[in-house]
Amino acid sequence: MKKKLQFLIFDWSGVVSNDMLPTFETYNLLFQHYKVPEITLNYFRENFQLPYSLFTEKHLPGIALPEIQENFRQLFKTVDSAPKAIPGVAPVLRELKKRGLILSVLSSHPYVSRETKLFFPDDDFFNPIFEDVANKVDMIDKLIQESGFSSEEILYIGDMTHDIEAGKHGNVLTAGVLTGYDSRAQLEKAGADIIIENLEGILRFL
Repeated sequence: MKKKLQFLIFDWSGVVSNDMLPTFETYNLLFQHYKVPEITLNYFRENFQLPYSLFTEKHLPGIALPEIQENFRQLFKTVDSAPKAIPGVAPVLRELKKRGLILSVLSSHPYVSRETKLFFPDDDFFNPIFEDVANKVDMIDKLIQESGFSSEEILYIGDMTHDIEAGKHGNVLTAGVLTGYDSRAQLEKAGADIIIENLEGILRFL
């Protein structure tokens, strides 16, 4: 008998948070810092990828990843744009919690914990939160193990190819959501089990 989904893993950027513009601005500040050419938003949309080490190796070759990460963390707090919760997310998360599902986060973004308090000051949606993860494929097994659930009881929801790859590495069901960075074609090519326009699609799927 097929097990019921109990544990949902969310990516953050592009799934819960709209942070493309501040992320783009941070990378340009990073490039300014290292005196390399800045990029356009269109270029960023078309070429950014995870793990982000693939993107930084292309634009900042020879610079150690921990150094880049620390500079990114500091610069992100200085940009003019600010991340915002994607419209309609909060009611979906409340409904999922009401149904008894456990919600977690697996994200490369360094400030998930801080932003959850800003976006949802009256709600405690996510536990655990795995943030500032350089490569989700390397971390998803630990998250699954700590959850106490079998892979059949878990759904991973992400907006990028790397999220789908991480989910498949963990042998869990994957949902590609179209509110973020990658296109439907990219998510389909990555092998997402379902594609949804936004998080409301999860409620319909469940």
